[in-house]
Amino acid sequence: MILCPDCRDTFEFSLGYCDKCHWTLDSDDGINVLLSNSDKKSAMFSSYKDNYDRIGNDDLAERIQPEIYLKNQAKKLFSYCDNIKDKDVCEVGVGSGGLVQHLATAGCRSVLGIDICMSYLERLKKRYQGKDNIEFTMANAENLPFYNQFDTIVASDVLEHVLNVGNFLFGVNHALRTGGKFVVRVPLNEDINVYSKFCDCQYDYVHLRNFNKQTLNTLLKSVGFKIQKINYDGYLLYNTREYLKKYDKIYTYYEKKLRSYYKKDCSESAINNTIGRLLMKPFEMIAVCVKEKEACWKDGAIRLLDKNEATL
Repeated sequence: MILCPDCRDTFEFSLGYCDKCHWTLDSDDGINVLLSNSDKKSAMFSSYKDNYDRIGNDDLAERIQPEIYLKNQAKKLFSYCDNIKDKDVCEVGVGSGGLVQHLATAGCRSVLGIDICMSYLERLKKRYQGKDNIEFTMANAENLPFYNQFDTIVASDVLEHVLNVGNFLFGVNHALRTGGKFVVRVPLNEDINVYSKFCDCQYDYVHLRNFNKQTLNTLLKSVGFKIQKINYDGYLLYNTREYLKKYDKIYTYYEKKLRSYYKKDCSESAINNTIGRLLMKPFEMIAVCVKEKEACWKDGAIRLLDKNEATL
Protein backbone atom coordinates (compact mmCIF):
# COMPACT_ATOMS: atom_id res chain seq x y z
CA MET A 1 0.00 0.00 0.00
CA ILE A 2 1.02 3.62 -0.56
CA LEU A 3 1.48 5.73 2.55
CA CYS A 4 1.12 9.46 3.02
CA PRO A 5 4.67 10.89 2.81
CA ASP A 6 3.81 13.32 5.64
CA CYS A 7 2.03 11.33 8.35
CA ARG A 8 2.95 7.88 6.93
CA ASP A 9 -0.58 6.66 7.48
CA THR A 10 -2.69 4.85 4.90
CA PHE A 11 -4.91 6.95 2.66
CA GLU A 12 -7.02 6.67 -0.46
CA PHE A 13 -4.42 7.34 -3.14
CA SER A 14 -6.97 7.81 -5.92
CA LEU A 15 -8.32 10.89 -4.09
CA GLY A 16 -4.94 12.61 -4.40
CA TYR A 17 -4.79 13.80 -0.80
CA CYS A 18 -4.54 12.52 2.75
CA ASP A 19 -7.71 13.21 4.77
CA LYS A 20 -5.77 12.79 8.02
CA CYS A 21 -3.00 15.40 7.60
CA HIS A 22 -4.16 17.12 4.37
CA TRP A 23 -1.04 16.30 2.36
CA THR A 24 -1.77 16.75 -1.36
CA LEU A 25 -0.34 14.73 -4.23
CA ASP A 26 1.65 16.69 -6.82
CA SER A 27 2.28 15.63 -10.40
CA ASP A 28 4.85 16.83 -12.92
CA ASP A 29 4.10 15.94 -16.54
CA GLY A 30 2.19 12.86 -15.41
CA ILE A 31 4.85 11.73 -12.93
CA ASN A 32 3.64 11.49 -9.34
CA VAL A 33 5.72 13.44 -6.81
CA LEU A 34 5.62 11.62 -3.45
CA LEU A 35 7.58 14.15 -1.41
CA SER A 36 6.59 15.17 2.09
CA ASN A 37 5.78 18.80 2.86
CA SER A 38 8.77 18.91 5.20
CA ASP A 39 11.06 17.85 2.33
CA LYS A 40 9.56 20.50 0.08
CA LYS A 41 10.25 23.16 2.71
CA SER A 42 13.72 21.93 3.70
CA ALA A 43 16.70 24.00 2.54
CA MET A 44 18.98 20.98 2.99
CA PHE A 45 16.75 18.72 0.91
CA SER A 46 16.44 21.42 -1.74
CA SER A 47 20.23 21.69 -1.94
CA TYR A 48 20.55 17.91 -2.11
CA LYS A 49 17.91 17.60 -4.83
CA ASP A 50 19.43 20.43 -6.88
CA ASN A 51 22.78 18.66 -6.66
CA TYR A 52 21.32 15.44 -8.10
CA ASP A 53 19.33 17.30 -10.73
CA ARG A 54 22.65 18.69 -11.88
CA ILE A 55 24.34 15.28 -11.82
CA GLY A 56 21.43 13.74 -13.74
CA ASN A 57 21.38 16.45 -16.39
CA ASP A 58 25.16 16.25 -16.81
CA ASP A 59 24.95 12.46 -17.10
CA LEU A 60 22.24 12.61 -19.77
CA ALA A 61 24.24 15.17 -21.74
CA GLU A 62 27.42 13.10 -21.58
CA ARG A 63 27.72 9.84 -19.65
CA ILE A 64 29.67 10.26 -16.39
CA GLN A 65 30.61 6.57 -16.57
CA PRO A 66 31.41 4.67 -19.80
CA GLU A 67 28.27 3.40 -21.53
CA ILE A 68 29.63 -0.10 -22.03
CA TYR A 69 30.48 -0.41 -18.32
CA LEU A 70 26.96 0.67 -17.35
CA LYS A 71 25.38 -1.85 -19.74
CA ASN A 72 27.49 -4.71 -18.42
CA GLN A 73 26.77 -3.77 -14.82
CA ALA A 74 23.02 -3.53 -15.49
CA LYS A 75 23.05 -7.00 -17.05
CA LYS A 76 24.87 -8.45 -14.04
CA LEU A 77 22.58 -6.65 -11.61
CA PHE A 78 19.54 -8.13 -13.35
CA SER A 79 21.02 -11.62 -13.02
CA TYR A 80 21.14 -11.18 -9.22
CA CYS A 81 17.41 -10.37 -9.04
CA ASP A 82 16.34 -13.92 -10.07
CA ASN A 83 12.78 -15.19 -10.12
CA ILE A 84 10.89 -11.91 -10.57
CA LYS A 85 8.27 -13.11 -13.05
CA ASP A 86 4.78 -12.10 -11.85
CA LYS A 87 6.36 -10.15 -8.97
CA ASP A 88 5.99 -6.52 -7.92
CA VAL A 89 9.42 -4.93 -8.34
CA CYS A 90 10.74 -1.51 -7.37
CA GLU A 91 14.05 0.05 -8.33
CA VAL A 92 15.16 2.94 -6.15
CA GLY A 93 17.52 5.19 -8.10
CA VAL A 94 16.65 4.24 -11.68
CA GLY A 95 19.10 6.71 -13.19
CA SER A 96 19.31 6.37 -16.96
CA GLY A 97 17.35 3.11 -16.88
CA GLY A 98 19.88 0.35 -17.50
CA LEU A 99 18.16 -2.12 -15.19
CA VAL A 100 14.63 -1.08 -16.21
CA GLN A 101 15.46 -2.18 -19.74
CA HIS A 102 15.83 -5.75 -18.44
CA LEU A 103 12.89 -5.58 -16.03
CA ALA A 104 10.60 -4.45 -18.85
CA THR A 105 10.88 -7.84 -20.57
CA ALA A 106 11.10 -10.05 -17.48
CA GLY A 107 7.36 -10.65 -17.02
CA CYS A 108 7.07 -8.67 -13.79
CA ARG A 109 3.54 -7.99 -12.57
CA SER A 110 4.55 -4.39 -11.94
CA VAL A 111 7.70 -2.27 -12.06
CA LEU A 112 8.03 1.03 -10.21
CA GLY A 113 11.07 3.20 -10.89
CA ILE A 114 11.94 5.83 -8.29
CA ASP A 115 14.42 8.66 -8.53
CA ILE A 116 14.95 12.14 -7.18
CA CYS A 117 16.01 13.54 -10.56
CA MET A 118 13.03 14.47 -12.75
CA SER A 119 15.11 14.48 -15.95
CA TYR A 120 15.78 10.76 -15.58
CA LEU A 121 12.11 10.05 -14.83
CA GLU A 122 10.77 12.09 -17.74
CA ARG A 123 13.10 10.37 -20.18
CA LEU A 124 12.13 6.90 -18.99
CA LYS A 125 8.41 7.71 -18.90
CA LYS A 126 8.55 8.61 -22.61
CA ARG A 127 10.57 5.50 -23.43
CA TYR A 128 8.09 3.14 -21.75
CA GLN A 129 4.88 4.98 -22.61
CA GLY A 130 2.15 2.42 -23.23
CA LYS A 131 3.65 -0.15 -20.86
CA ASP A 132 0.84 -0.34 -18.34
CA ASN A 133 2.84 -2.30 -15.76
CA ILE A 134 5.77 0.18 -15.64
CA GLU A 135 5.51 3.46 -13.73
CA PHE A 136 7.94 6.13 -12.60
CA THR A 137 7.66 8.25 -9.46
CA MET A 138 9.69 10.94 -7.75
CA ALA A 139 10.32 10.15 -4.10
CA ASN A 140 12.93 10.73 -1.44
CA ALA A 141 14.83 7.46 -0.89
CA GLU A 142 14.98 8.33 2.82
CA ASN A 143 11.19 8.55 3.04
CA LEU A 144 9.81 5.76 0.83
CA PRO A 145 6.02 6.03 1.29
CA PHE A 146 5.13 2.33 0.92
CA TYR A 147 4.19 -0.53 3.20
CA ASN A 148 4.11 -4.23 2.27
CA GLN A 149 4.06 -3.22 -1.40
CA PHE A 150 6.86 -5.07 -3.22
CA ASP A 151 8.30 -8.55 -3.63
CA THR A 152 11.71 -7.24 -4.75
CA ILE A 153 13.48 -3.91 -4.27
CA VAL A 154 16.71 -3.10 -6.09
CA ALA A 155 19.02 -0.22 -5.17
CA SER A 156 22.22 0.12 -7.15
CA ASP A 157 24.71 2.80 -6.14
CA VAL A 158 22.23 4.50 -3.81
CA LEU A 159 23.33 3.59 -0.27
CA GLU A 160 26.56 5.56 -0.58
CA HIS A 161 24.63 8.69 -1.64
CA VAL A 162 21.84 9.02 0.94
CA LEU A 163 22.33 11.39 3.84
CA ASN A 164 20.86 9.02 6.44
CA VAL A 165 21.38 5.30 5.81
CA GLY A 166 18.95 4.26 8.57
CA ASN A 167 16.10 6.26 7.06
CA PHE A 168 16.63 4.55 3.71
CA LEU A 169 16.97 0.99 5.03
CA PHE A 170 13.94 1.32 7.31
CA GLY A 171 11.92 2.52 4.31
CA VAL A 172 13.07 -0.44 2.21
CA ASN A 173 12.25 -2.86 5.03
CA HIS A 174 8.70 -1.51 5.38
CA ALA A 175 8.10 -1.35 1.63
CA LEU A 176 9.00 -5.04 1.19
CA ARG A 177 6.69 -7.93 1.95
CA THR A 178 8.04 -10.37 4.52
CA GLY A 179 10.24 -12.83 2.66
CA GLY A 180 10.80 -10.26 -0.07
CA LYS A 181 14.18 -9.73 -1.67
CA PHE A 182 16.44 -6.69 -1.42
CA VAL A 183 19.28 -6.46 -3.95
CA VAL A 184 21.72 -3.69 -3.05
CA ARG A 185 24.93 -2.69 -4.83
CA VAL A 186 27.56 -0.47 -3.17
CA PRO A 187 31.16 0.56 -3.92
CA LEU A 188 33.72 -1.73 -2.30
CA ASN A 189 36.65 -0.34 -0.27
CA GLU A 190 36.48 2.92 -2.18
CA ASP A 191 38.74 5.91 -1.52
CA ILE A 192 36.09 8.60 -1.11
CA ASN A 193 38.72 11.33 -0.84
CA VAL A 194 38.39 11.70 -4.61
CA TYR A 195 35.00 13.37 -4.02
CA SER A 196 36.58 16.27 -2.16
CA LYS A 197 36.47 19.76 -3.65
CA PHE A 198 40.25 19.73 -3.23
CA CYS A 199 40.33 16.95 -5.82
CA ASP A 200 38.24 19.14 -8.13
CA CYS A 201 34.98 17.29 -7.57
CA GLN A 202 32.32 19.60 -9.01
CA TYR A 203 29.39 18.31 -6.95
CA ASP A 204 28.57 18.99 -3.29
CA TYR A 205 27.14 15.53 -2.57
CA VAL A 206 28.54 12.40 -4.16
CA HIS A 207 29.70 9.27 -2.27
CA LEU A 208 29.39 9.92 1.45
CA ARG A 209 30.61 6.61 2.92
CA ASN A 210 32.64 3.50 2.25
CA PHE A 211 31.66 -0.18 2.50
CA ASN A 212 33.11 -3.61 3.01
CA LYS A 213 31.40 -6.95 3.65
CA GLN A 214 31.36 -6.51 7.43
CA THR A 215 29.93 -2.99 7.51
CA LEU A 216 27.26 -3.82 4.93
CA ASN A 217 26.23 -6.98 6.79
CA THR A 218 25.94 -5.05 10.07
CA LEU A 219 23.69 -2.41 8.52
CA LEU A 220 21.40 -4.90 6.81
CA LYS A 221 21.13 -7.35 9.70
CA SER A 222 20.21 -4.60 12.16
CA VAL A 223 17.06 -3.74 10.17
CA GLY A 224 15.76 -7.26 9.62
CA PHE A 225 17.57 -8.46 6.51
CA LYS A 226 19.47 -11.71 6.09
CA ILE A 227 22.17 -11.75 3.42
CA GLN A 228 21.80 -14.80 1.22
CA LYS A 229 24.75 -14.09 -1.03
CA ILE A 230 27.49 -11.55 -1.62
CA ASN A 231 28.63 -10.97 -5.20
CA TYR A 232 31.71 -9.00 -6.23
CA ASP A 233 31.81 -7.28 -9.60
CA GLY A 234 32.94 -4.10 -11.34
CA TYR A 235 36.14 -5.21 -13.04
CA LEU A 236 38.40 -2.96 -15.11
CA LEU A 237 41.80 -3.80 -16.50
CA TYR A 238 43.63 -0.93 -14.82
CA ASN A 239 42.71 -2.43 -11.43
CA THR A 240 44.74 -5.60 -12.06
CA ARG A 241 45.91 -7.55 -9.01
CA GLU A 242 49.37 -6.65 -7.77
CA TYR A 243 50.70 -10.20 -8.00
CA LEU A 244 50.23 -10.10 -11.79
CA LYS A 245 51.96 -6.75 -12.09
CA LYS A 246 55.09 -8.09 -10.37
CA TYR A 247 56.05 -10.19 -13.38
CA ASP A 248 56.45 -8.13 -16.54
CA LYS A 249 56.19 -11.02 -19.01
CA ILE A 250 53.15 -12.54 -17.34
CA TYR A 251 51.44 -9.15 -17.08
CA THR A 252 52.21 -8.28 -20.71
CA TYR A 253 50.78 -11.63 -21.87
CA TYR A 254 47.72 -11.29 -19.64
CA GLU A 255 47.00 -7.74 -20.80
CA LYS A 256 47.46 -8.67 -24.47
CA LYS A 257 45.05 -11.60 -24.14
CA LEU A 258 42.35 -9.56 -22.44
CA ARG A 259 42.74 -6.69 -24.88
CA SER A 260 42.37 -9.08 -27.81
CA TYR A 261 39.19 -10.59 -26.34
CA TYR A 262 37.66 -7.40 -24.93
CA LYS A 263 38.39 -5.04 -27.78
CA LYS A 264 36.64 -1.92 -26.47
CA ASP A 265 37.58 0.07 -23.40
CA CYS A 266 35.73 -1.14 -20.28
CA SER A 267 34.24 -4.14 -22.10
CA GLU A 268 36.27 -6.36 -19.75
CA SER A 269 33.65 -5.48 -17.10
CA ALA A 270 31.54 -8.26 -18.67
CA ILE A 271 34.02 -10.86 -17.42
CA ASN A 272 32.76 -13.74 -15.28
CA ASN A 273 32.89 -12.59 -11.65
CA THR A 274 34.91 -15.56 -10.40
CA ILE A 275 37.60 -15.16 -13.07
CA GLY A 276 37.47 -11.40 -12.77
CA ARG A 277 38.12 -11.54 -9.04
CA LEU A 278 41.22 -13.65 -9.57
CA LEU A 279 42.66 -11.16 -12.04
CA MET A 280 41.34 -7.78 -10.91
CA LYS A 281 40.20 -6.06 -7.74
CA PRO A 282 36.40 -5.60 -7.76
CA PHE A 283 35.02 -2.09 -7.50
CA GLU A 284 31.57 -3.09 -6.32
CA MET A 285 29.79 -5.46 -3.95
CA ILE A 286 26.22 -6.72 -4.25
CA ALA A 287 24.24 -8.17 -1.37
CA VAL A 288 21.21 -10.31 -2.15
CA CYS A 289 19.08 -10.24 0.99
CA VAL A 290 15.74 -11.47 2.24
CA LYS A 291 13.51 -9.58 4.64
CA GLU A 292 13.19 -11.86 7.65
CA LYS A 293 11.63 -9.42 10.10
CA GLU A 294 10.05 -6.00 10.13
CA ALA A 295 12.02 -3.25 11.83
CA CYS A 296 10.63 -0.51 14.05
CA TRP A 297 11.79 1.99 16.64
CA LYS A 298 10.79 1.42 20.25
CA ASP A 299 12.09 3.31 23.28
CA GLY A 300 14.92 4.82 21.24
CA ALA A 301 16.20 1.48 19.93
CA ILE A 302 15.71 -0.75 16.91
CA ARG A 303 13.31 -3.62 17.45
CA LEU A 304 12.75 -6.50 15.01
CA LEU A 305 9.15 -7.69 15.08
CA ASP A 306 7.99 -11.28 15.05
CA LYS A 307 5.97 -12.54 12.07
CA ASN A 308 2.62 -12.04 13.79
CA GLU A 309 3.41 -8.41 14.64
CA ALA A 310 3.12 -5.41 12.33
CA THR A 311 3.73 -1.67 12.54
CA LEU A 312 0.59 -0.70 10.66
